[in-house]
Amino acid sequence: MSKTRSLFFPFCGPSKYLKAVPSLFVLAALTIILFSSCNPDKRGNKGWINAGKNDTSISYYRHIAPIIAERCLTCHSDRGPGPINLSTYANVSFNAEMIRYVINRHIMPPWLADEHGWDFANKRVLSKPELETINKWINNGLYKGDSIDNGFGAKSLVMEKPAPDIVLHMDKHFFIKGDNRESFQKTTFSFETDSLFAVDAVEIVSKQMKVAHHAAYVIKGQSKFSRSAEEFLLGNDLFQDTSVVMIGGWAPGAGATRFPEGFGFYLPKKGEVDLEFHYGPSPVDLTDSIEVHIYRAKKPITRTCTFISVANGDSSNKLSPPLFEIQPNSFQKFTMQYAVKKDLTVLAVAPHMHYLGKNYRASVISPDGQESQIINLAHWNFSWQDQYLCKTFHHLEKGSIIKVEAEFDNTKDNLRNPNSPPKLVRSGWESKSEMLVFILLVTPYQSGDEAITWKSEF
Repeated sequence: MSKTRSLFFPFCGPSKYLKAVPSLFVLAALTIILFSSCNPDKRGNKGWINAGKNDTSISYYRHIAPIIAERCLTCHSDRGPGPINLSTYANVSFNAEMIRYVINRHIMPPWLADEHGWDFANKRVLSKPELETINKWINNGLYKGDSIDNGFGAKSLVMEKPAPDIVLHMDKHFFIKGDNRESFQKTTFSFETDSLFAVDAVEIVSKQMKVAHHAAYVIKGQSKFSRSAEEFLLGNDLFQDTSVVMIGGWAPGAGATRFPEGFGFYLPKKGEVDLEFHYGPSPVDLTDSIEVHIYRAKKPITRTCTFISVANGDSSNKLSPPLFEIQPNSFQKFTMQYAVKKDLTVLAVAPHMHYLGKNYRASVISPDGQESQIINLAHWNFSWQDQYLCKTFHHLEKGSIIKVEAEFDNTKDNLRNPNSPPKLVRSGWESKSEMLVFILLVTPYQSGDEAITWKSEF
């Protein structure tokens, strides 16, 4: 189960579903799927599973469908990367025991941040009333109800998105070799507009959602520099490309999230989108044709947004220890600090590491020395990386320090370690290498920004 994740930073998504859960759960899940697939659905038109149960106080369309639409359908639909389609009553009721298993053990929806940092608008945590409602609905016989009750159509809950204003197409396809190895591929989309184009949403569209892992992009105007998305994320400070207007990311399960009214950025009249795409292993040859969808802001942008990339490769950040190398058969902790140079408003944040990541914490130290937590991920999972949208915006004072702390596990006991036996790992773009990155979506601070909320999504 997953809610929409947004697109302005790189992150990785659920292309490796089964790596994100314990092996016992995998065995149980497969058993349930195999068992249920061998038994016909005998619920009948009214949706009863248990004879004698006739509690109509909780119905699918009035009570369950809204929860499914809000929490699950970004991944679990016919267009999503999830292995189970939950867009219809038939599919939800058929997989009811699986749903009960994963939600009561908090395996789904996946959400890694604890409750002690900033509050995030896209938090995927089922509330206690939601859990109780789903459990009671299953226990009482999976009553369907009438689709008219809550405006959800009887066939599907998947809502149609608005059409993009600009669609950029690839000149030729990506080829994904069926050798069960991950691959990284790059392409550039050129664009030209008649006038300055106000943007409030960007979306990456892949045709191969089951093997797509994540993408990173850079949107820029014409420039004498050639700086890749990789160099941005590694924090290579040898480049000073002022033509760049936005960096962003995408993973399966992500849609496009609109900025609050008046916030966004401007597309140059002539420029390009540099895209770097990461595919997971595939046993068969595939092709993929990526599209970039760009949405025009409905109203003028008065608050231009940009980004801060606090990364291990940027010499302006204080990295301790200063050499980013993770020795084999070791746990290693790194701390990184970034000095805030002017008053900023933070709209969203995105942590990033690879397979050796064990835990991750970001905090802010105010000019008077008070430290407060932004986000804490006690159990890092490469397969479930998010951008976290601030429920209310946060003021970063000039002179504050962004502090990032992370621990890496380069031992044989790390089941996600890509090297067996463990090897020396250095900084790099491929997931067999490592990164320590914290990206913040920001705009210059104005009084009253702390009262703004991010709630307009599609």
